[in-house]
Amino acid sequence: MPRVRPIALVGLALWICAAWAEEGKIFKYTEKDGTIVYTTTPRGRDKVTPSAIPPKAQPWVGAHNAAFQAKYEPFEEMVLACAQKYKLPAALLKAVMQVESAFEPQALSPKGAMGLMQLMPGTAQQLGVENPWDARANIEGGARYLRMLANAFDGNMLQALAAYNAGPNAVRKYGGLVPPYTETQLYVRKVLSLYFVYQYSTTQLKEEKP
Repeated sequence: MPRVRPIALVGLALWICAAWAEEGKIFKYTEKDGTIVYTTTPRGRDKVTPSAIPPKAQPWVGAHNAAFQAKYEPFEEMVLACAQKYKLPAALLKAVMQVESAFEPQALSPKGAMGLMQLMPGTAQQLGVENPWDARANIEGGARYLRMLANAFDGNMLQALAAYNAGPNAVRKYGGLVPPYTETQLYVRKVLSLYFVYQYSTTQLKEEKP
């Protein structure tokens, strides 16, 4: 399977998967109104619709909030185990979980998505998750699904994240770019922003250890 792994960060730089070719990179552009656009194609071939993104959207506040960290701690070992099992960055799973449920194991969306990783009933059944309200089973199912999406998109995690939110067919419909849906574009940006913060924090902690 394609292994998803980040390269060293330069500040909160963008990361790529090991198997990415030129078109597989994540490119970041800031529009004149402050809108941040993420895309897999360099400027000039960029098909992302900036107007579909709320202007001046900032990285999600609260990544290092003590309340969020306290809510996450009971699930940390589960996340680390799934990250190792499915060859995904733990920081990415943590970021997805925060955006999806704010670390609330009983979270239920208006559309029926359940638990920490917000699994839809059909997706949970497809993944063999018998009890989506069980934290361990839910994290396992979400990580497995993200791994399946990463495999389906040749390790391109930008596409995998968009597919996690909007579905793989929507990503394919728009030629592998993040679909021009406000919810999906904001979702991808939130997850990436939190990923950068969590990954950078982990790197800093490792460097500070004697």
